[in-house]
Amino acid sequence: MINYKETINVILDVGALFIDGTNREIAVKWLNLSDRNQIDYIVYFDCDSIVVGDRQSHHCPFVTSPASERLDRCIFYLDEIHTRGTDFKFPVGFKAAVTLGNGLTKDRFVQACMRMRKLGNGHSLTFWSSYEVHQQIKTLKRNS
Repeated sequence: MINYKETINVILDVGALFIDGTNREIAVKWLNLSDRNQIDYIVYFDCDSIVVGDRQSHHCPFVTSPASERLDRCIFYLDEIHTRGTDFKFPVGFKAAVTLGNGLTKDRFVQACMRMRKLGNGHSLTFWSSYEVHQQIKTLKRNS
């Protein structure tokens, strides 16, 4: 993530690649790596509650936060569990990184991608995979 140059507004961790830490720890780290001129907030799930964190290390419920009115100033981390059944109205121009992990089913993959409701009309996706999945993709590509 550190060397990735394009702006990613949403991480859809359907492949469960982010396992080294709690959602809050992952969210805070990503917020700290993000561009201070563009991003003020990180939105993530703590259990089943939507939480927002800001650059002053304040964390509160999303619905009572100023971030709920400034989605363009937010980045979003959705863990594997919350890549289904979650519906944010992401602004046009948002790009999501979808993680690909071992054992990911087509149904879970499609459900995660559909969090970006305006695919083809202002939302876009990129894909991040584990080394193992990357090797599997290369092998399939070579054999086709």
